[in-house]
Amino acid sequence: MERALVGGAEAIVAIEGVLTLHPAPGWREEPRLRVDDGALHRRVVVRGAAALAIQVIEGVGGTPDALAARYADPELRERFVQLRVSRVEPALVAGVPGVRFGYVGVTRDRATIEGVVTAIVAPSGTAVVFEAFAPEGGLAGVAGELGAMIDGAVVR
Repeated sequence: MERALVGGAEAIVAIEGVLTLHPAPGWREEPRLRVDDGALHRRVVVRGAAALAIQVIEGVGGTPDALAARYADPELRERFVQLRVSRVEPALVAGVPGVRFGYVGVTRDRATIEGVVTAIVAPSGTAVVFEAFAPEGGLAGVAGELGAMIDGAVVR
């Protein structure tokens, strides 16, 4: 059931049996960034320069705190030459407790990116990381849509 319907129909981004996300109007899945490598899945939805990357790892277990720490270092640390990460705060996504932190990173070509990472581990052991990001100053304008997409995700 992997599909993204567009052109007036409701868009759905799905990883069969694991996650379903309904992008807000104007957001679209970027198919060339799709990854399905065994238990690792990645989807990216974009609108303009803003993006929401969803990384799913089936059967990994652990805690949201540990998942967030593993995502911050090395995932984020490898992408940025400078990185500032905020304090980790509790979060609730699709009824599943998790954690959330913000970051500001500077890329090798000196672009400043701001982002928010939300990490959950479903009772099934499926780990999900939602990373919302945009160039500096661009995240605030889409924060409501990003929050609604993340909060409306269905994780199994």
